[in-house]
Amino acid sequence: MGTVSQRVMSAIGCAALGAGVLLSVCTPAQATPSSSGCAGGFFTFTTAELLPIGYNAEFLSAVDHNGDGVVCGRPLSPKQQEKFCASHECTVPIIMDFRDNDRGNL
Repeated sequence: MGTVSQRVMSAIGCAALGAGVLLSVCTPAQATPSSSGCAGGFFTFTTAELLPIGYNAEFLSAVDHNGDGVVCGRPLSPKQQEKFCASHECTVPIIMDFRDNDRGNL
């Protein structure tokens, strides 16, 4: 699965690629939906590993509906991140679309 920094950097690399290359290059780094509880295209993270790199505890708690400490994140495209950061303070390495996993503690 790799360390959180490796997975965030992988997500950053995937976000920077074009959509056609995204599927062939980035899919192997992601867990399959059946094993992670995350939809296809999402990376699996624990909230504990995201906190030290700047993700907000209250936000992650709100995303983690089932309370198992596991969330799914998918990087926004570079254009989406640029648009988002134009109107929000962006202090994390990558802006992601977060959702809760649909399984228990992994």
